[in-house]
Amino acid sequence: MPEIISSPVPTVLKRSDALDDEKWKILLRRIQNQRCTPFLGPETCFDFSIPAASVLAEEWADEHNYPFEDRKNLPRVAQFVAYKVLESVDAVKEELADKFRGLKVPDFSHPDEPYRILASLPLNVYINTHYFVFMSLALMSQYKEPQRIVCRWNDNDPSEHEPDLPAAYDPKPACPLVFHMFGHVGDPSSLVLTEDDYLDFVVRTSDKQDPIPQAVQSAMKNNSLLFFGYQPNDLDFRVILRSLYRIWQYGPSRKGSSYTI
Repeated sequence: MPEIISSPVPTVLKRSDALDDEKWKILLRRIQNQRCTPFLGPETCFDFSIPAASVLAEEWADEHNYPFEDRKNLPRVAQFVAYKVLESVDAVKEELADKFRGLKVPDFSHPDEPYRILASLPLNVYINTHYFVFMSLALMSQYKEPQRIVCRWNDNDPSEHEPDLPAAYDPKPACPLVFHMFGHVGDPSSLVLTEDDYLDFVVRTSDKQDPIPQAVQSAMKNNSLLFFGYQPNDLDFRVILRSLYRIWQYGPSRKGSSYTI
């Protein structure tokens, strides 16, 4: 696999199970002060019917006779299916989207439902790197008015359902921004799925015409970051760190810690 992360990132990444009482108080204070930004990763499936990325990779590996050992590596399995089986990147993205049409939506009325809990927090920006819309639906269930935007990493025009952000838009807890960094299944062409997609994402988001909105960059730069559903060695997480490192290079140095759950 190509090495993407070659530079250290200027932050402290901590597992939630390693936090003592004082550090939990700091994290909770930052959440209450709107100084925390959650990232929802491909293993953020909590406890309902959506398969995690690693499970989906294994299903595809079985279905398409994937010959290698890294059967839980979704970008690599998708790359194989796209080029060796379906002979089309668009086709593999459409196949993924078809698998998840008509998904069962989580029960946001349950007080312990994780998306509901996240939606109830006073946060301004939520960053999705899985492909689903549950965060927006959970926010609406809490009577909030989220704005949803998909990263245009591949220069595709937005669909009629994905308009530009209003010029004066300033995300607030009552009207937060949900940013789909790696696309979503409602628009298969937006998905960052194969290994080549991730490499293209790194290249194209490094251009001067950055497709990551300023409100999202500010939330990445100035807040503590809370990561759900990531494996630190996976390609998607490494690409996120590469994007964060580039953003942190410009402007004042950010302070604070980041946490994985």
